[in-house]
Amino acid sequence: MKRFFVCVTSQKRMTHLAISGCVALATSFVAACAQPEPATEDASANSVAQETVKEEVLAVQKQFYQAYESCDAEAMEPLVTDDMMYLHSTGDLQSNKTELLESLSSVDGTTPTESTTRTADCFLEMLQVDVDSIRIYGDAAVLFGDLHVIPKGAPKVKAKLRASQVFVKQDGRWLFASNSSMEPVPLDTSIRLAEQQ
Repeated sequence: MKRFFVCVTSQKRMTHLAISGCVALATSFVAACAQPEPATEDASANSVAQETVKEEVLAVQKQFYQAYESCDAEAMEPLVTDDMMYLHSTGDLQSNKTELLESLSSVDGTTPTESTTRTADCFLEMLQVDVDSIRIYGDAAVLFGDLHVIPKGAPKVKAKLRASQVFVKQDGRWLFASNSSMEPVPLDTSIRLAEQQ
């Protein structure tokens, strides 16, 4: 009788443990299902934030080229860093904001501060970069794209030009910090390389 009681007691304990285990497992499963997926939500939020930043950077770039096309130094001034470096595909370089703004002289030599240096008298018909790649690194953005230049009174540049640009965020605003324009050519077609051979 004692042996039978021990056996029954053991079976009851095992049944109790089995039920407890099932309840615990079911509770864990429900809790897991009820929990949001932080990794997925974080990735989605980060993607939206990245797109917002890209739009902000591209908006500044657009304003910059609108100012450049109209030779409007006053409009360009708040869009660039003080140490802005702008390298042209011709090799010309403006190594700071002052030099860049002064380069916006019209064909007749007037300075950017004079009223004549607006769209009607500017030397550019079109200057823009069609961005095909943009990367965000915290408070810095790197852009790549095709450069299109049409000087006034001159044929459209047929060469395929590329531009690499850097924007940085300072005091809550995105500013244009660096530009490098170039014409990618095979080494065997380089005039300078041919002169050295």
